[in-house]
Amino acid sequence: DYVNVSNPSSLNINGNVSISAWVNFSNFDNDLACVMSKAGNAGGGYHIEKTAGANNLSLWIENGDDGPIEVTTNTLDPDTLYHIVGTNDGTTSKIYVDGSLINSVSMGNPGGGEGEFKIGYNSDNVGSARYWHGNIDEVAIWDGALTEDEITALYNSGLGLDASFNNGDYTSSSNLQGYWKFNE
Repeated sequence: DYVNVSNPSSLNINGNVSISAWVNFSNFDNDLACVMSKAGNAGGGYHIEKTAGANNLSLWIENGDDGPIEVTTNTLDPDTLYHIVGTNDGTTSKIYVDGSLINSVSMGNPGGGEGEFKIGYNSDNVGSARYWHGNIDEVAIWDGALTEDEITALYNSGLGLDASFNNGDYTSSSNLQGYWKFNE
């Protein structure tokens, strides 16, 4: 199953962006299955997906001019809950796992992505192979790049830190554009 948030204007971010979620997954081999995905009409958008044929997660940032840029994690254990954060600060896309920077790639600002935003499904594609097989919690999107200290603060707090309030080194609650706690 998945959540379709439709196309709220607050998620059509033209510029710096951060996306975050706590996830685990079953050992599946589906190509392009997404934790979250914001499609773009002109090639813009952003998403975190499972890499085809591997137990890695990738942050994809698309800006329409340069095409998609992929930043990939190391191999992850399917049975472990991870805190995944992807950021773009206008020059570099980065992916963090459990508060630690894993990889970065140079790239300009992402395009706005004026398509649907979906959690648990790839909004660019259709078909059963695009569904996420695992758990997703605390999905958040910011209009701005989180700092490494903020990412560490969010991770070190565990699932108890509410991203809608500043706390310690985390000071970007005013940039929060979408937040799904899944606490029901």
